[in-house]
Amino acid sequence: MSYSPSKTNSFSLFRSSCTTRVNFPRLHTPRKGAAPGNHSKLHVQACLMERYSVPNANRKCQGHLVETDGQGLQRVAFREEGWKYYDWRGYKTHYIEAGEGPPIVLVHGFGGHAYHWRYTIAEFAKTHTVYSICLLGYGWSEKAICDYSGDMWGEQIVDFVHEIIDSKEPVVIAGNSIGCIASLYAAHKLGPSNVRGLAFLNAAGKYVTPGSSTRPAEPSELLSSMKGSVMAPVTNMVTLAIFYLTKIRIEGILKGVYANEHQVDADLVWSITKPAQDPQARAAFCKIAGAGRRTTSDVNELLRELQVPLLVLHGSKDPWMTPERAEMIAQMYDNSTYRLVESAGHCPMDDSPEDAHMHLRDWIESVGHSRPGLPHHQA
Repeated sequence: MSYSPSKTNSFSLFRSSCTTRVNFPRLHTPRKGAAPGNHSKLHVQACLMERYSVPNANRKCQGHLVETDGQGLQRVAFREEGWKYYDWRGYKTHYIEAGEGPPIVLVHGFGGHAYHWRYTIAEFAKTHTVYSICLLGYGWSEKAICDYSGDMWGEQIVDFVHEIIDSKEPVVIAGNSIGCIASLYAAHKLGPSNVRGLAFLNAAGKYVTPGSSTRPAEPSELLSSMKGSVMAPVTNMVTLAIFYLTKIRIEGILKGVYANEHQVDADLVWSITKPAQDPQARAAFCKIAGAGRRTTSDVNELLRELQVPLLVLHGSKDPWMTPERAEMIAQMYDNSTYRLVESAGHCPMDDSPEDAHMHLRDWIESVGHSRPGLPHHQA
């Protein structure tokens, strides 16, 4: 179940020249100097800002690392140039680091990125060192043309824990959507000596209850199911069509999976629109679309062999994943805790951050006082 790409496994930080502290310690910022986007990109961003109420009015002030939204909640302020970068197996990869204390690793879902955890970073950096990563091919990370898979992204997390965090204290890993697959892979491989607990937020994956031979199909599997050279041209055409439709409908797609539409603001929309304008984004998307069929690890086997506490946290208004399905995943693993966020959709950490964080913090505190691997299923 290991993944070994041809590129060498080396980590080297693109270190920043300055560190700024606002509201919580050690929020690191990268060196300035990135060239501004072209006129069309700036026009798109300006149009987005006109349509939303943006809390941080002075967007040119790079010192604003934390902001307060319209509901009085703190979150990381958007940065056009990103935060920190490192080299992973020859690819330029991005992450956000903030706070001091026990380490937490945050892993986004399909189409997401490190900034999608903007509220979680600001909240948990008060008591923890928070690392929110951009998986390869997403967000500010390089849009590499390579054979993506859940195993590969899992290896990225494993290497990140060993080489970037390099902590003597076990980490907590939290994933959203397909990020749960990579997180499960990493937690399984790292084991209880390196991982204190694993949290699923609206988990995606082909989970099957013991004794069941069938399972419902998931939307993300449609492209991956097209195999063979005969179907390849059709697959590419469908994938490209989805890429362009998604690119122009990001706002609508987000609102369709959020229970609280006001959370879909200008910064969130632009943060997902901008990476799609990368010259290699289209080709990378075609590769990412085939990640499912390249993933050799079985989530059911990984879950059975997991040796750390699991939190299954689920937004009840998710149009893709039902609460019943989430509860089924929790019941498949004895050392699990199941919690429902009634006021959230597919991305509870951004849709209803207060409620999601309450459950997440309570669980993190509980696993800090329990031995990994001991069954204590809670419904």
